[in-house]
Amino acid sequence: MSTSPSTNPSLLLLAAVSALLIGGPLASPARADTGESDEREQQAESQETDQRSVKVETEVDDESEPDGDDGDGESAESDASGDEVALMAEPGDDQDTSIAETEELEPPELEEPSPPIFPWVGEELYYSVLLRDSEAMRAGVRAGEVRRHGQRFYVPVSGMVRSQGWFNALYPVDDQANTFMDPESSYPLRTEKTFDENDRFRSYDVDYQHDEFTAHVERHRQTRQSHFEAPIPGDVHDMMTWLYDLRRAGNISIGDEFSYYVYDGWLHSRVDLEVVEREDLLTPIGWFKTWRLTFARHILNTDAVDDENNPTPQPPEISVREEARHTGSLWLSRDVNLLPVRVTVDTMWGSGEAVIIRYVPGKAQ
Repeated sequence: MSTSPSTNPSLLLLAAVSALLIGGPLASPARADTGESDEREQQAESQETDQRSVKVETEVDDESEPDGDDGDGESAESDASGDEVALMAEPGDDQDTSIAETEELEPPELEEPSPPIFPWVGEELYYSVLLRDSEAMRAGVRAGEVRRHGQRFYVPVSGMVRSQGWFNALYPVDDQANTFMDPESSYPLRTEKTFDENDRFRSYDVDYQHDEFTAHVERHRQTRQSHFEAPIPGDVHDMMTWLYDLRRAGNISIGDEFSYYVYDGWLHSRVDLEVVEREDLLTPIGWFKTWRLTFARHILNTDAVDDENNPTPQPPEISVREEARHTGSLWLSRDVNLLPVRVTVDTMWGSGEAVIIRYVPGKAQ
């Protein structure tokens, strides 16, 4: 008897790996192929509705490209697949910045602030995503240059996941993620994710207001779109930035523990990690001395806190909705760079993994 897409263990297993690479709902739209609803996502969205302070949902003919889909021309190419990871345009590029003509004044000379140092500028990482020892997808992540928008510095980080070979014939995937992160704190300022899976399109654009414990979210799914505010912890990351923050730790040792809140417009979660052992690991590009970390990803509820007597924004109340939806291991190179070399995800259907196949060091590495 054939397995429907809604319960296909291969899709669900790859979804777990993909979610840890760039974040996102691989396989969620598959239920539409059978006429079924995505029960898990509907439950998540219904619970989010109670948490939102603002929500406007409309039916539109979404023929235009999502915000930020016009790249700036920078790209990185994988030798093995020819896949490109394109950086998005600067946030706010489409705004009208024209200034009315006025009397010319001599502007004061101001010293330009020096951009902060981001160790991974120009770094490119490419992975082969395997299902039962057979390649199903390719993934890539690239960090751009430190840039400035107004008074704020940021770094664009781009990611992609694309199906390959037999899996592409079964379930074509072309997912892309673009995150604009603070180069000093590693917190995301904005994230833009698009998912084109089996001819079904959806996107999530999120602007983070960490000091207000709020994320402004715009979702597009086929011809539907919605806007709302989601309560977030002040130290929340998206699915790509938490790993850069972990790599900032530099020297780690067995027994060290790390925990990250994550939100990218889809699900609230927390990733807990522990360094458990040293391991020499063979990859397609050679041997690495690594640290192995175990991890668990927990799905959370966040509820906004309103205090009439205190107008200051308050952090949300957080509770665990689902413990350890994803568990697995992450291998980082055993040096100050902490290069992510391999990740495995364990589920009831088996184990999936992503292993490094190409690495381009950053300019400061």
